[in-house]
Amino acid sequence: MKYRARPVEVEAVRFTGDIDKLSGFTHGALYPVHEEDRGDNPEVIAEIVDVKYMTWKGVCVGDWIVKVPGGFRVFTDKEFRDGFELITNG
Repeated sequence: MKYRARPVEVEAVRFTGDIDKLSGFTHGALYPVHEEDRGDNPEVIAEIVDVKYMTWKGVCVGDWIVKVPGGFRVFTDKEFRDGFELITNG
């Protein structure tokens, strides 16, 4: 037998670089990454705990932050567009 995963509705926002603007959505769980702490990826300007991996995940401008049970996941724009579609009714 074959099965298809049920569609799951999620809340998501695209990160524009304004951490304060997302404080309500992330319940204060999004933190700035200072320039000297960015390591190999200078585009990472914030971080949030990714519940799938239970580790800090860097967030770049254009990434999507998705609410999931127990916390948040971070997706690049391509990952998000490949895996999610906008609900236009309901």
